[in-house]
Order: sequence, then structure tokens, then C-alpha cells
Amino acid sequence: DWNYLGQLAVTSRDPGLARQARDGFNRDQAATTADPEGARARFEVWVAMAEQRWDAAIPLIHEATRRFMMQEQRATALLAQAHDLAGRPDSAIVYFERFVAIPDPNMLSHAEYLAGTHKRLGELYDSKGNTEKAIQHFAAFVEMWKDAEPVLQPKVREAQAKLERLRAKRPG
Repeated sequence: DWNYLGQLAVTSRDPGLARQARDGFNRDQAATTADPEGARARFEVWVAMAEQRWDAAIPLIHEATRRFMMQEQRATALLAQAHDLAGRPDSAIVYFERFVAIPDPNMLSHAEYLAGTHKRLGELYDSKGNTEKAIQHFAAFVEMWKDAEPVLQPKVREAQAKLERLRAKRPG
């Protein structure tokens, strides 16, 4: 389906694939979609994110979500990522925290983003000197990935080392 291809393009940061998904949707499905403009906004999100045009992606994410063409969990994760990569850590923290707090009944977005979100929040809070929040999120990441495949264990060890360093900095 064109939507999954668009999402894959974002993950792989492949603008050509994102445009192919958008153009394929416009050619094959737009005429039969209940809200073609909302769906087009979603496909423009995929293109903007794949092209690393973070500021262009943000209003498109809001539009696609407003028109019920993007799930709240995915939209929130993408907003966090766009603000983070655009160099706005405070906005990124707001959206990453919102993502963590949103229940995901199907576990689709959480399965894809939750562990990494905790890791990134740990890094962001650490950079801002918020030791307690950094500890909280690094600990959540380590717990989630403690049994990850061997190829992923270096990330777990890195987060564990940061966690130990932060815990040692705490008073008392």
C-alpha cells in the first residue's frame, strides 16, 4: 500500500521513494479516498520528512491529524522527531513526553518508537542538566532493551553507562 511505502521512505530517508508513494497514491487511490486532501497532506508529510524539511513537515502533520488521516501516536512521534532534528530540544521534549503518555491500544507506534523515545529523552534531559528525568528515561530504555539482540547491546551498554554516571552525580 502506498501509505506503508511512504512510511518506509521516512524511516530510510529516501525522498524519491516518498515521492513515488505520493504519486502512486494520487494516481491509484486519491479519487476513491473519503478525504483526498487529508490523505494528500499525509503523503506530503512523508515527502517533507524524507527530504529532511522539518519545518515544512510540522504543519502538514497537524493538518493530516486534524483530518483524521494520521493516528495521534504516529503524528506525535513525527512532531517530536521533526522538532528534535530542527534543533528545538524544548519542543522535542514536549512531543516526546506526550508520545510516551499517549496510550497505544494497538502497540503499533509504541513498538516502533517507545524505546528510542525514552533513550532520546534521556539524552535531551541530560543535555539540559535535568538529572532525575534523564535517569528516568535512560532506565526505561535499558529495561525495555535489556534482552535485545546482541547487535543492539552496545546501545544498551551505552545507555547503562550514562545511567550509572547520572546516578553517581546525584547528591546523597
